[in-house]
Amino acid sequence: MPAEIWIDGQDRLRKESLTFTAKTGTTGTPTRESFEFSAFGTPVHVTAPPARDVVDFSQLFGSLGSNPGRSTSVPTTTPGV
Repeated sequence: MPAEIWIDGQDRLRKESLTFTAKTGTTGTPTRESFEFSAFGTPVHVTAPPARDVVDFSQLFGSLGSNPGRSTSVPTTTPGV
């Protein structure tokens, strides 16, 4: 999966941009996702979402060809946004 990353002067990842084709059946949709990182060192308090609010990543997006057999769960909702 092609990706671009931006590293700051302190060798921290500041931005990551991924490009891939999300497939649903025989249809493919070109997709680009970007993540920006900031506020390094800020304390955070995180609680895992209940099982009913997560889905297996491969079920959500299908196989993207990266590391088959590895399962990653992601929240289906973003509380507080």
